[in-house]
Amino acid sequence: MIVTLSVEQLERFYKKLDQKGKGGGTTFVQAAAPTPPDPVATANAQGAANKEAAIASQELSMVNQVSPYGNLSFDQTRTSAEGTPQYTATSTLTPSSQRQLDLTNQAGEKFGETANAQLNQVSGQLSEPVNYASLGQAPTADLSTLGQAPTANFNNLGAAPVANEQTRQTVRQAIQDREQPFQDRRLDQLTTRLDTQGIAEGSKAYSRAMDDFNRGVNDFNLGADRDALGQMQGLYGLEADQRGRATNEIGQQFDFSNQARDRGLRDIEAQYALDANTRDRGINELIAQRQIPLNELASMLSGSQVQGPSFLNTPSQSIQAGDIQGATYANYTGAQNAYNQQMNRQQQANSSAKGGMGNMIGSLAMAGGTAY
Repeated sequence: MIVTLSVEQLERFYKKLDQKGKGGGTTFVQAAAPTPPDPVATANAQGAANKEAAIASQELSMVNQVSPYGNLSFDQTRTSAEGTPQYTATSTLTPSSQRQLDLTNQAGEKFGETANAQLNQVSGQLSEPVNYASLGQAPTADLSTLGQAPTANFNNLGAAPVANEQTRQTVRQAIQDREQPFQDRRLDQLTTRLDTQGIAEGSKAYSRAMDDFNRGVNDFNLGADRDALGQMQGLYGLEADQRGRATNEIGQQFDFSNQARDRGLRDIEAQYALDANTRDRGINELIAQRQIPLNELASMLSGSQVQGPSFLNTPSQSIQAGDIQGATYANYTGAQNAYNQQMNRQQQANSSAKGGMGNMIGSLAMAGGTAY
């Protein structure tokens, strides 16, 4: 919608705007944005602070000490090209400790002179390799006197006994052959009696009589089988017992022979241990003769040293430099946040002013303007 205002209305409108700006309204002045800190300058300032803190910490830790054996002092002797002070730690012995050190140095010189003189004497001996020829041959364990190791020989026993089926059959046949005449005679007697009684062959009575006879013969054969089996088992038991006795005797003989060999082996081992121990003693004596001069030289060259004074471990002090970088960037961050908040408030005020102007134009239009 377009609003047309008269000249008077426009003058009153601008007059009200001017009064609103000068009167109860709010006038905003835009502030300049904060300048970011220089990182190089900030880092240099932090480095200088760190250096000063390190120098102060070092100076606090350098404590002069005085003890019954000597003194320890720190003195600034020079300054580096960068301006850092440099110190020298000086240890001073008491007169008694200094005299002991001088005597020890003198003794060390005499030890060295004596060692050099003795070294000339033993140099010829040391140039020769260690010779074990005087000890003879190294001992060995001679097992030739033991002979062959014993073995258990079962070849003379022959084959091991077995349960022989042929023996059972032979015994069974012998029993049957001995009984056969008696069975034949009883069969003749049975047939004669049946014939005399008029019992014909093929009748039931005849069949029952023959079944009874055959059953007796069968029972006898079964008994013969049992007897034959028992005799076969008995024979096998005798043969097995005989072989077991022979086997035990061979085993006992093997044990005796083995024990005798073990005793002979222990005797050889004991003799070898004695011979080896004797040779080791001889080798140790040769090595001792060669090492004693070297040990004497080492002892004279080392000598005894005077212990220096012991000083206290003073507490190490540390001074922390101020956080210049952190404080600088924290201050910049706070200023930037305040600037951002001010800009936000100004934008909100401008938006409110635009809304009031629109309301005023609407009021003027209602007062007499023409809208089309």
